[in-house]
Amino acid sequence: MKTLQVIAQGINVGQPLNGVGKLADPGQNAGSVFNSVLSLIIGIVTVVISIAFLFIVISSAIKLITSGEDKAAVESARKKVLIGFFGLILLISGVFIIGFIGEILGLDVLNPTRILENIWQP
Repeated sequence: MKTLQVIAQGINVGQPLNGVGKLADPGQNAGSVFNSVLSLIIGIVTVVISIAFLFIVISSAIKLITSGEDKAAVESARKKVLIGFFGLILLISGVFIIGFIGEILGLDVLNPTRILENIWQP
């Protein structure tokens, strides 16, 4: 790796500045960094929604247990559980739906690096 020098005085000032984490790796290009950031965002959103699903199911179960003979409370808790399950199913099937639409359109939607490389190709 080259070191920087102050040209006017010939003083060696050390190593050049690098990025942090994966950005510091000179083998990374913009497409692969974009792909890893997008993958990280999708992973975080999936975890957050899964935690929200668990919270909805647990709170609905507690409401269902404590509702006793109140028909409205039982129905409300049941609807919340169903909405939570449908949300989780939609989240999981969303990846497959997006991949299927990408196949129909002829795009590799789940691999944005390849799309960017095709666009920026000389």
